[in-house]
Amino acid sequence: MVVIQSSGVERAVDLCAAPGSWSQVLSRKLYKQNDGAQIKYVGRKQFKFSFLTTLFSDQVKIVAVDLQEMAPLEGVIQIKGDITKLSTVQEIINHFEGKLADLVVSLFCPLQDTP
Repeated sequence: MVVIQSSGVERAVDLCAAPGSWSQVLSRKLYKQNDGAQIKYVGRKQFKFSFLTTLFSDQVKIVAVDLQEMAPLEGVIQIKGDITKLSTVQEIINHFEGKLADLVVSLFCPLQDTP
């Protein structure tokens, strides 16, 4: 079991985000409540978010980045781009107005050629 704890999450970036599942979870949770975020992973399927206090939505920014198109998600800024390119990194930083992300979610898996 891996436990990741963070408090005051206002800026989150979801790398390799398609199809957008984690971005959707982040949007639902961060826009409703914030402060004392706790994520628990048991195996690969069970997880729990626990947030304590309400946060005004204009304080939260969620940026999702992927090479593939994603369906629009409420409250999520989507970037179609390559996370290894400086231009994509700069676009993420611009959305956060130069501030660092409080939380980075990544399911990065290198693309493999299959014969």
